[in-house]
Amino acid sequence: MASQDTPLLIDTSDRAAQDPAVAGGKAAGIARLGVKGLPVVAGLVVTTHAYRLFLKHSGLDAILASTVEGKDFRSMRWEAVWDVSLEIRNRFRRARISDTIRDNVLDSLAAHPQPAPLALRSSASSEDAPGHSFAGLHDSFLDLPDAEAVVDHLPLLFASLWSDRALLYRSELGLDPSHSGMAGLIQPMIAGRASGICFTRSPMDERRLMVEAHDGPGIELVSGEAEPARWTVDRHSRRILDTSGSDIALSESNILDIADLALRAEHLLGTALDIEWVLPEHSDDVLLLQARPVTSLPGADENAGAKPWERKDRRPWEMSLRRSFGQLQELRRRVENEIIPAMQADARKMHETESTTLDDQGLAGEIKRRLRIYRDWNDRYYEECVPLAHAVRLLGQVYNDRVAPDDPFAFRDLLVGERLEGVVRNEQLEDMADLLRQDPALRESVGRGEAPDSSALTSLLDEFMERYGELTCHTAWCAQGEAAVLDLIHELSKRSRRSPRIRSGGDAERIFLGSFPEHEREFGSELLELARAAHRMRDDDNLALGRVEAALMDAVEEGRRRLVPRLGEEARSLSAENTERCLRDPEFHPDCPQCVENRGDGPSARRDEVHGQAAGPGIAQGPARIVRSREDIYALRNGEVLVCDSVDPMMTFAVPLAAAIVERRGGMLVHGAIIAREYGLPCVTGVADATEIFQDGEMLLVNGEDGVVRRIGSGGRP
Repeated sequence: MASQDTPLLIDTSDRAAQDPAVAGGKAAGIARLGVKGLPVVAGLVVTTHAYRLFLKHSGLDAILASTVEGKDFRSMRWEAVWDVSLEIRNRFRRARISDTIRDNVLDSLAAHPQPAPLALRSSASSEDAPGHSFAGLHDSFLDLPDAEAVVDHLPLLFASLWSDRALLYRSELGLDPSHSGMAGLIQPMIAGRASGICFTRSPMDERRLMVEAHDGPGIELVSGEAEPARWTVDRHSRRILDTSGSDIALSESNILDIADLALRAEHLLGTALDIEWVLPEHSDDVLLLQARPVTSLPGADENAGAKPWERKDRRPWEMSLRRSFGQLQELRRRVENEIIPAMQADARKMHETESTTLDDQGLAGEIKRRLRIYRDWNDRYYEECVPLAHAVRLLGQVYNDRVAPDDPFAFRDLLVGERLEGVVRNEQLEDMADLLRQDPALRESVGRGEAPDSSALTSLLDEFMERYGELTCHTAWCAQGEAAVLDLIHELSKRSRRSPRIRSGGDAERIFLGSFPEHEREFGSELLELARAAHRMRDDDNLALGRVEAALMDAVEEGRRRLVPRLGEEARSLSAENTERCLRDPEFHPDCPQCVENRGDGPSARRDEVHGQAAGPGIAQGPARIVRSREDIYALRNGEVLVCDSVDPMMTFAVPLAAAIVERRGGMLVHGAIIAREYGLPCVTGVADATEIFQDGEMLLVNGEDGVVRRIGSGGRP
């Protein structure tokens, strides 16, 4: 660790710059290579002592301790980790750089002038060491116009030690970020006719190295924005073995110079490297920008045959979710115009085959076919729909960086008012409930379970079942059909209509767009529109996938029904795979058709007050309704607090009945939080063991402002 006597800034030629504890791994690597005579882009290092001084003077050291206290990042979902990181980044953004640090940076750059524009590259003390590689996990800032801009970006550089991907990776390695430090490497930007990266050992074959290049900044390759040209070189013979990718005007001599320089760096640092290089304009002399060890994530080979999101440890996949603005725009186009419509079309086609008309062998084949279709779409959902949600996070990050609000989640107000399909569906339910509110006699007859004597209600009900009927499977609706819908609208009619929030287009949007200079305002508008679309599709794509799943389950339920005489009631819990096999093979009997998890409800889990994440503002109270499955949601009654493991998109039809939502899953982008904000309901997410802590009927006070859920007395007082 850097001592109190360590300077705040040092030159890369300074001996201390070779110490990762002082200069961070990235800067230390450049310093060591420069001392050995390799052509590096030298510069100045903002030491880890400056980072720790910043934490002390701003009070962030204590705030960080309380923010991450008790959080197990290994068990948290990506949405929750995103939120923690976003809150930390906003606190860093709002903190003031001390005059001591500011003056040191300005004075050092004046004494050692660097040609503008400048690059400020992250260099963490725990990164780029053997066994660790934080490539792309921390933030660097390019094309900064002057020293003042470098100072202004230091808080965000320091904050990137706590980025969501860095938190996930450190938890993977068992590293504590509070024991790490962040340094910064200030370098001149080098205008190059080509730039790229070089892996001294190819990820495909360690006997070879790989050079990638394109005619723009190297960061575009690292982020995946650019398609590189690629050369594979034999490490020993130095022969180019293969060329692929885009065209770029680099000679064989250029490629071999890069390869030779990379191998010299590997020899000096004693480990395989991932090197970023640049070929300056009007020169054939390659320069090294940075060099870091190549390593694979621990556990990356675990469950190697499974999809990344299906593995026991999903963190490597979760770390890969970030996308660039351009990539997000393309994802939005595909999800909105191709994936969702195609899901809906496949669901309609599957429903064209009546499961009840097939014999057992035909039904088994139909289940197998539908299961394959569902799995294909489920894969597409994780590959493309989930990463699109990053557009919302990107909006939050840009909003906070430009506006620096007190509330790191103030940007949520920019997202409400989208026409989520789930909200459109719920509005149709409220339209039917309005007819009952206006006609007491009709309301009374529906409450008795009688068929509605109203052409208007019958017409709306038929329209609703035609459009959304298949989404009712996995709930009581699947068996009860129209009767269940009528029961729901009768419950809705007991209180006034609850309408979704309407976007005002007021101060938040004006403040956000007004924070951009005129020449960047178009980007701000495009980002806002993209994030709103991604927020809407976070609901819509799930409902589209739900339609595909419902078509699958229509066939599975028919198969289960036929198997009850042979297997008994346990047949109703068979998986799709076992249902198909039992139908195909009359002799097959699954070993464990119904394995019920022991949820436990011990007294040790019960607490009077729990803390989670404030995901929907407001305060409300009501009796708890514990919902452990889709079937349980049908029991929710008006004014109850919905307490669940997660709010499935197929469950959100009942949300307008709730007084508030408490969910085990954490994060601003879980479905419970999204639908709660649309209706202005208090919502607290990330409450561990939520369904075990509370019991049905207990009075709860839910504070969506500070993330607290409290059990209260029968009189309704805390």
